[in-house]
Amino acid sequence: MAGQHLLRWGADVELADVVRDAIAGHLDPATVGDPRPEVAGLILGALVDALGVGLADVPAALVDDILTGEPRRAPVRDADEGGGEAGKGGGEAGRDRSDDRSRDCGAAGTGEAEHASGARSCGGGVGRLMGRRPARRGVPSPADVPRGLDPAVLDVVPVPAGLWARAPGMLPPAPDEPALHALPPRSRGICVIVGAPGEPVPDVPVVADLLRAMPAADDPDGMHVVRYGVDPADGPCLPQRLADRLGRPVLAQHGLLLTGADGWPRVSAIDVGRACWWHPLAEQSVYPPAGPPRVARWRAPAPWLTDLGGGYYRLQDDWLVQVVPAGIALRHAGWPADPDVDAAPHDPGRFDLLLDAPAAGLVAGLSDGLLTALGRLADALPGPARLRLRVVLPAGLGTAQALRLRWAVPAPQQVRSGPSTTAPANAGSPAGEPAAEAPPPAESLAEAPPPAESTAEESPERAPAAAPQGAPERPIPVPATLLAVTRDGRVQLVRPSAVVVGRPPAR
Repeated sequence: MAGQHLLRWGADVELADVVRDAIAGHLDPATVGDPRPEVAGLILGALVDALGVGLADVPAALVDDILTGEPRRAPVRDADEGGGEAGKGGGEAGRDRSDDRSRDCGAAGTGEAEHASGARSCGGGVGRLMGRRPARRGVPSPADVPRGLDPAVLDVVPVPAGLWARAPGMLPPAPDEPALHALPPRSRGICVIVGAPGEPVPDVPVVADLLRAMPAADDPDGMHVVRYGVDPADGPCLPQRLADRLGRPVLAQHGLLLTGADGWPRVSAIDVGRACWWHPLAEQSVYPPAGPPRVARWRAPAPWLTDLGGGYYRLQDDWLVQVVPAGIALRHAGWPADPDVDAAPHDPGRFDLLLDAPAAGLVAGLSDGLLTALGRLADALPGPARLRLRVVLPAGLGTAQALRLRWAVPAPQQVRSGPSTTAPANAGSPAGEPAAEAPPPAESLAEAPPPAESTAEESPERAPAAAPQGAPERPIPVPATLLAVTRDGRVQLVRPSAVVVGRPPAR
């Protein structure tokens, strides 16, 4: 009997009650309707055993009825479709059921209608949040809009993640807007989403007043600021300006906390230019007043890197990589870190590899082993980060060295404006090593005569030049690096040099 009802689902409005009666002997009635995901497998197993059918034959909407414990009507059909209970009521019955569904939905305060497929629609069109499941109905906001705010100065609305502050006069958000489906922080704090992609940034003093009026204003860890959009590259980012305005540290979250296709919430950056989302390595950072930020929550760039703590990972010898808000930074253990590299703003459409080293020091330390390690690191980055990779070079780096980096890491390059503050001007080599000679300019490299070996090869009739007086009879042995070509066509370091234990750069 229950199996027949299952096959005729969509025409029998009493199916939910029949299924509950069928599984009464297999499952505790108190468990039916439990919304916790821990009992989902138990309920589905009892349902399949009671009905004697395969799990693939169970409609998704029926499973949703059982899990929620709320009997629903049959799926709404158009009046001209006919057949079943859903088509017997004419146009008025269909409209009544649609109105009931619209009143039930209200996750973002909009008149959305939920379809049997699980998608939400507004105005007759079905839309999904970039492949994600829609937010649960009736999700309350963990924060209330403070009183005394002028809507003509700052538009603040409650959302499931906390509050959403936008510039006044903007268009209403669409039902599938990611900010309406974002989750609150894992630390049970309040998330303040500021701005939106393509919209002007609200005034910093007004946003600072909003943060002061929040109940969790005295707890920096209890309030997360999300810059929803792109900060201008010619100035400090919004979290840094808020920290300077408030005079206290600001905890910034580099994206919205959204539920992925696997059901796990992750910090996701919305890339409007590519119309997709991705997960940055730096998820949260602390911005102190008048100081460079530091990452508070991050993911490793590659699984094979040695974790040194504080976002630092050993790449090769004394060369380290650190996770920063803009991406990752290449640094040397003997040089202090450049605060401008740490303060580079996070961009949802870009992932930067910043070379935090002076041009002269980078030329001295840019060995084949380091280039191979950089290429291997770039290949090991997550796919979305590798797609958005950009290499930021220090000012004054020669064209030949930039070309070597392009061969190792094939990605767009950009030169940093202004001299690097990583080391003094006379620090041309890492600590403990002799200073290297400055590289010749590009013009002299182009005009240099060919070496004697190539001249002898081109003119075989000419005798090779005599060796200078006092030259050794045998060549001096030098350390060799063993390289191999992988199946992907890249050069890989097979036998690296000995690892020298170093420390993270001092600030």
